[in-house]
Amino acid sequence: METVFQTCQPRQEVLEGRVEADIFAAKLSDVMHNKAPDVYGNPEKFFAQTFPTGGLTTLIEEVFGRLSGVRSSNNPIIRLETSFGGGKTHSLIALYHLARQGRNIQGIEQLADPGVIPNNATDVAAVVGSDLDPQNGIEHADGIVTYTMWGEIAYQLAGPTGYKIMEENDRSGIAPGTQRLDKLIGNRPTLIMIDEIARYYRAANGKMVGQDTLAGQTVAFMHTLLEFAASKERVVVVYTLAETSDAYASETEDLKTALRETSRVSARLEKVLRPTAETEIAAIVKRRLFTRVDESAGAAVAQEFFDYYRKAHEQGVALPQKAMRVEYKDELCRSYPFHPELLDTLNRKTATIQNFQKTRGALRLLASVILNLWQQKEADTYLIHPHHVELAVPIIRDDLTSRLGRDAFTSVIEADIFSEKQDTHVQEIDQDWLSKDKPPLGKRVAQTVFLHSITQGVASGVEPALLNLAVGQPGLDYQFISKALTDLEKTCWYMEFDGARYRFKTEPSINKIVADETDNYTKAVAKQELAARIKNYYAEKHFKPVFFPEGPESVDDDTGKPKLVIIHFDSETVNASQSQAYDDPPVLVDRIYQKAGAQQAFRINQNNLIFLVANANEVAPMIEQARKYKALAALTDKERLKDFTKEQREELKNRAAAAELDLKVRVASAYRHLFYPSGEAGAVAGLAQHVLPPQDVGQINNTNQQDLLLQVLSELGKTLTSQDKPLAAAYAQSKIWTGTKEEMTTEEFRQAFCQKRVLPILFDPEQVKETIKEGVQKGLWVYYNGQKAFTRDNAAGLMVQLTPGHKLYTREKALRDGILERPKPAQPATGGGGTTGPKPPKQVCPLCGQNPCVCLNSGGGEGYFHEKKPLVAAGVPNKAFADLRDLCEKEKVEALASLTIKLKDIKSVQAVALMLPQYQKQNPVIEQDFTVELPDGSLELKFSGGWQNYREVKNFTERLAKSARETYVETRLTFEYPEPVSPHGEELAKMNESLNTFKVEKIEIEAKETKDE
Repeated sequence: METVFQTCQPRQEVLEGRVEADIFAAKLSDVMHNKAPDVYGNPEKFFAQTFPTGGLTTLIEEVFGRLSGVRSSNNPIIRLETSFGGGKTHSLIALYHLARQGRNIQGIEQLADPGVIPNNATDVAAVVGSDLDPQNGIEHADGIVTYTMWGEIAYQLAGPTGYKIMEENDRSGIAPGTQRLDKLIGNRPTLIMIDEIARYYRAANGKMVGQDTLAGQTVAFMHTLLEFAASKERVVVVYTLAETSDAYASETEDLKTALRETSRVSARLEKVLRPTAETEIAAIVKRRLFTRVDESAGAAVAQEFFDYYRKAHEQGVALPQKAMRVEYKDELCRSYPFHPELLDTLNRKTATIQNFQKTRGALRLLASVILNLWQQKEADTYLIHPHHVELAVPIIRDDLTSRLGRDAFTSVIEADIFSEKQDTHVQEIDQDWLSKDKPPLGKRVAQTVFLHSITQGVASGVEPALLNLAVGQPGLDYQFISKALTDLEKTCWYMEFDGARYRFKTEPSINKIVADETDNYTKAVAKQELAARIKNYYAEKHFKPVFFPEGPESVDDDTGKPKLVIIHFDSETVNASQSQAYDDPPVLVDRIYQKAGAQQAFRINQNNLIFLVANANEVAPMIEQARKYKALAALTDKERLKDFTKEQREELKNRAAAAELDLKVRVASAYRHLFYPSGEAGAVAGLAQHVLPPQDVGQINNTNQQDLLLQVLSELGKTLTSQDKPLAAAYAQSKIWTGTKEEMTTEEFRQAFCQKRVLPILFDPEQVKETIKEGVQKGLWVYYNGQKAFTRDNAAGLMVQLTPGHKLYTREKALRDGILERPKPAQPATGGGGTTGPKPPKQVCPLCGQNPCVCLNSGGGEGYFHEKKPLVAAGVPNKAFADLRDLCEKEKVEALASLTIKLKDIKSVQAVALMLPQYQKQNPVIEQDFTVELPDGSLELKFSGGWQNYREVKNFTERLAKSARETYVETRLTFEYPEPVSPHGEELAKMNESLNTFKVEKIEIEAKETKDE
């Protein structure tokens, strides 16, 4: 589909901005006195830019058919009736040129039948009411001064000689009779034109003539003149009366009444014409403003728009029924390159304002619109729409405000639509549209509504269906238009929707009232309100909330109710979009999670707290909504409501209720970043992050926000509530009963859920009791309540309590401590045959269940000696080292003698090779098993040694890896510490940091408390 820039060519004066505002204000007297611009004063230029309307053609043939005698039965009296700017003055100029030039004007055949136009000039007099001066008269070049309409007509028709005939009547103000007119005109073909008679009638009403007024004498003269014209075969009188809605409405009505009452002849022989029909305005404007319009391209564009409207209508978009009829496609063709709704709005609404002057006003305004369009050349300009009346252009803005006496709308434009000083509501909305590579839909909708809002005497505003018709165009989704309209309605200060129409008003809307009140509330006040609201929204329920901690000392390290730690939005935020997870936890979150108390000791109960952090992008809107809520709360105070109308009171109450809910939505939208303890590989420093899902209004309005947090954690498998299945005893044993531990209290077992990140967060202690009971039933441990031991054999009667006085034991420990009695060995059987009974069973290791023991070295004497197993942890470096610290805590290992790091992927091996030079002084032992599959063979390599030798091997293996089909590698780095190092010490922390710096992905750590002998 081609744009208007490809199919149309504006006139050069339009493109150069040389179209003065007054050039469209045609003045008959300027044409008569050779003072008019060429476009009016030069007959050929005038007719070249004149569209032959049906009214104009009829007028010319009616007038000159009678004057030439070709159609002597034509009406002698013609009244042009239209509003200012409706084409009447243009029509009178056309008659004047034809009367003076005859048929000698080029191109006249396009306007009328040349056969009815005389070859030679015709006597013509043209009187303009605004030029007449009843008090001072009109002074002519030869010194003659005319005071009345009849004096001026006489002078124009016959100069001083003609004036001599009327001089006495002119000076006295007494209307002449037909005898005077006959003496002046006789039987000569004569055209008399009287324009703007109503204006003169008002002025003449102020001058007394004997007991009458000059206005009364003017009516008498009109009666005489019309009677005279009717009596002559070749005399025609053309006069104009504006519509009764125009500036001289009362005078117009008085003249009509007076003429009807005083002249039956005029009523019988008068013909009333309208120079311009509503359907001809488009053609007039096109002829006047363009030198070329490709009508075939216009037909193609019309078809595209018509198909677009019909498809949208089928999809449920509100559009006027007229747009569905094939006649509307014809209207699109006729109006091209203008959208029909632009011309219709200017003609039916804007033109109701008297100062606009209908076609003349439309021409003046559209010339500026076209100039701006051709300067900007927006890519999707297929028609010239109402929204192309660009209010950012000063001359257009002035044309629709100060020029029309609508100065109050200037403040409307500057607040809502366009301002050079600061962004308006429309400009703010359009920033979002433009960032999405969409047209400025806020401006398009707003400027369309504005054009429908400046009216006089008719309903202002535009119906939603008509607005859709005016703004929509092929390629534009109507959902976008709806979104822009909704945004405007919510934010604009002067725009309103009354249930039927959208409009801009000069009185501030509720939006403006609320905005002014909002200015009274600072951000500090809003933040205080937010703090209170957050405490309310996340009040204690499933979690014990800790609001706005400043450091580790603000969050107790205990095994009580799980804690929800909410970070203040001024203290820390997550600088990420709402759909993305953040890599590292915020600094304050990490500090609180790792440390506890004023002494910054290691936090033991890390699995007993979660964190909620605000999104940085949502903080400002949340604060702004709090300010708005405070404003509406103030406006709906009982005393304040008395200042408003009933409708405004209802609207304010509704908005106040909505604002409270919107504030909760804003808080929920901001606090969407949940950090929770996790033993998974993806967790950073022991914390995983989850972005909370959006909630609908019903969810937010009816629930404590802690409910959502519990639901999300449950979906992540991180809760142990009464609704969850109890944790399997075998799994709990593998995570809680680690190392060489042989006993623990049931309370310690419960507390492990607060400490171990791999476990779910405990909300219901009864679940722990069920797990303990299952473990007893399956023989995983022995339960001892201080008086009685429970095993699988008697577990049915067990009542688990979580106290320091009740303990769990390994079976071996229970046997050693005498809690359980060891089974007595079977006695050999004795009998007459002297044969022995069965042999006692072979003793087995109580841990591995085998003999000989495969898990320990037997020492001298009774019992077994178990060498301490190494501490093993795996995962990304942060997790692996965090797990190692946890193991050391649980196994009460305070110092490490050696550390082995295993790597099994080529990228991590190569990354560690870059790190190793800084650890040369520690002389690590490097072991590597390297296998490579080459295109024509394979190679296996084993290495053990120090850095210097490994460097050569590294270069060799890296070259091979580049050309290999597959590479298998395992590298072990062993660090021996002459002085044992602390698991929480600087050496391991630096090692962790180095591995992160060089982007090592996954490692396995093996640490030993004592050296191998």
